[in-house]
Amino acid sequence: MLEWRDKTSYSRGDKERKPRIWELKVGGLRIVIHRIIHYPEWYVSCYDLSIEDNCLYTDDLEEAKAIGIKTIIDRIEELEKAKSILIGQ
Repeated sequence: MLEWRDKTSYSRGDKERKPRIWELKVGGLRIVIHRIIHYPEWYVSCYDLSIEDNCLYTDDLEEAKAIGIKTIIDRIEELEKAKSILIGQ
């Protein structure tokens, strides 16, 4: 099971503690599902894979996590193809 952690920085005065940043660490990757201020959708970032603020076009957190993971998997598959070309397979 994947363990997402709330990494939102809350102000002391925040009365409504609504998470805006969710982080998942897996296999050396740091995957972040997050909001951007003034935008309703969720975004995914994974700097290790050169993915930054990629809009997921949903405001539903669970759907965003699923789409975000699919985005990461797709990028890894692209890199695996590049690796195969580089090693001549």
